[in-house]
Amino acid sequence: MSLQDSELTISGIKFKGIYFAIGFTIISTISGFIYGFAEFMGRIDTLESQLSTIVVPELSPFERRISLIEENLAQSEIGTLQARLATLGANLETIMQQQQLLLDLRDRINTNTDIVEDNQQLVESIEQTVDEYEEAMREFASEVDQLWDAFDALNSPLG
Repeated sequence: MSLQDSELTISGIKFKGIYFAIGFTIISTISGFIYGFAEFMGRIDTLESQLSTIVVPELSPFERRISLIEENLAQSEIGTLQARLATLGANLETIMQQQQLLLDLRDRINTNTDIVEDNQQLVESIEQTVDEYEEAMREFASEVDQLWDAFDALNSPLG
């Protein structure tokens, strides 16, 4: 037996089962909506009652502080601060330019340092070569002196 085939007779009126299902669905939806709306309104009522208990503090001390701050700002001469900021900006730009020059100089110094180190190695190599030649020249001079002494000894066998 299906819901469409079932019937209910009330006071001589016949109702099909499907109509009861549709009617029950509509009535439960409407009653759910009414319950939800009542809950929502209850919460709003609770919030309104809590809102009425909130006490707003006196704002005159804050207004006094705000007026003092405004007076201090007016007395600090913001116009001169802008001029000072402009001066500082110009100084900063000059510092940046000088820093760039210093970085360029540092690069040049590093390049020159490398060149100096290479030159020092070259000078040391040349000094070593000169020392070797001087030693060879001393040996040569010593041998020449020995040869002259030998020639002298051969020229004068007696003496």
